[in-house]
Amino acid sequence: MNRRVYYKYMFIVGAIHNWVAALIFLFAYKELFALFGMEPMNYPVIMQLFMGLVIVLGIGYFWVGLNINQNHDIVKLGVIGKITVVLLLTGHWLMGNVPVYMVFCASGDVIFTILYIEFLLNFAKTREANE
Repeated sequence: MNRRVYYKYMFIVGAIHNWVAALIFLFAYKELFALFGMEPMNYPVIMQLFMGLVIVLGIGYFWVGLNINQNHDIVKLGVIGKITVVLLLTGHWLMGNVPVYMVFCASGDVIFTILYIEFLLNFAKTREANE
């Protein structure tokens, strides 16, 4: 498969991943928290705001997938955001604030972080090779 086509679909799948994860946590966080043995949130608006931002980043990934020549700063923001999520969840797990299951929820973020970094490092080479 052509690398450009691969990157296009990678970002579209990344967008769908964000949307699905956000919708699951947006509408079922109470059930997930109970499943993970966590106390319910006092202020659900915090979860709603966070998931809203995850949806917005998914829109950005979709835009990148539509035209991989543009919007690379969205990819950089996504990498920063995904690394932040993984580090915060891991840190809170190490402190005993969240169960390990919450860290596993971020495994998709780890995978997409690696894929997005690879894109940022290699896209210019791919573009030159195909022109």
